[in-house]
Amino acid sequence: LGEIRGVIASSGGHLAIATSSNGSSYTEKMRVEGGGQVGINTTTPAAAFHVVKLAADLTPVIIADLPTFADDTAAGAGSLTTGMLYKTSVGVVMVKL
Repeated sequence: LGEIRGVIASSGGHLAIATSSNGSSYTEKMRVEGGGQVGINTTTPAAAFHVVKLAADLTPVIIADLPTFADDTAAGAGSLTTGMLYKTSVGVVMVKL
């Protein structure tokens, strides 16, 4: 079971998404702050996208279908711009500088 709750406060608002296993006790899982920050497993996102790994999470994030480049220079030659993600031939995820 799940629930979506929107909260409006005098200092700004946020949208919270909570889940429940029993239908009465809810735990917040995701929050979108009024300023646009998105948090998963945190009620205080400190960046545009903030994910907190829980102890039970073996793989907290999966990034699929990235282009493959040998290095940052090759990624730039392949038309990637600063901040875009790519992977190396051994599967290491990199950020184009």
